[in-house]
Amino acid sequence: MIVYAQALQTVITAAAAVLPEEMLAPEQAVNRIAANAVHSAVQIPPFNNSAMDGFALHCPPAGLEAGTELPVSHAIAAGDMPLATVTGACEIMTGAAVPEGCTAIIPIEHVSVLAHDAEGRPQRILLQADVSAGQHLRFAGEDVALGDALLASGARIGPSHVLLLAGAGVTEVAVRRRPRIALIATGRELIDDPKQALQPGQIRNSNAPYLSARLQQWGAQVVYRATVADDPQAFIQAVQAASAESIDMLITTGAVSMGRFDFIPDTLQSLGAEILFHKVAMRPGKPILLARLASGTLCFG
Repeated sequence: MIVYAQALQTVITAAAAVLPEEMLAPEQAVNRIAANAVHSAVQIPPFNNSAMDGFALHCPPAGLEAGTELPVSHAIAAGDMPLATVTGACEIMTGAAVPEGCTAIIPIEHVSVLAHDAEGRPQRILLQADVSAGQHLRFAGEDVALGDALLASGARIGPSHVLLLAGAGVTEVAVRRRPRIALIATGRELIDDPKQALQPGQIRNSNAPYLSARLQQWGAQVVYRATVADDPQAFIQAVQAASAESIDMLITTGAVSMGRFDFIPDTLQSLGAEILFHKVAMRPGKPILLARLASGTLCFG
């Protein structure tokens, strides 16, 4: 018997092999493990833009005082081509590129429009609040600078990563292949079919569905699942069928303790498996087993 810390380190060492890479679009890669770091080839945002609907204007370092009147020479919306230097103020919408030389945005609710043109566009405004240089500006590269890491190697990809990758125009990311897992439950008392009536001494097989759901939640693929009676030969056949699915890991439930029907340790050894540990000083879970099959596949009992 070994202590928990030793068992954990044995698991980590045994599972050190790296799975192959595959390329996926960021939205398809959620909950997958990044195989490589991804660095931004662009800056986000790509240009200075307005955080408010209002007016862009040149603001000296000392600021502008309320009561200042300014002419309005242009209007620019998000998606419009950036304007060259403007005179006075420029009507601007949230997300629009800030014209060169404009150093602040005053929100529309902080101005009075003194005059409109024939089409109703502002021609002259009065500032109703003081303006500070840089206010309500979103600067180029403020969120992501050129070369910044968007994704770390080994990170589990989440929706926030997808946001960053999409913003940087990344079309594919390298991720590790999902581990291929087989589940074999043992015990003649187990009933898989929920519609089947239980006979005396029988119980529903709840461990296998639970483990399958957990494994998929963690990003694995359950490629084989079987329930066998307390029969070493039936277990061997199930292991062989699971191995034919090119599995990375086998998980079994039951038959690893010290009872007369706990046949898995001996049966695995008869198949050429190496027992890495059997029984850990913890409660519950003392009879847990870790073995390496002759093929190299890890088996947790």
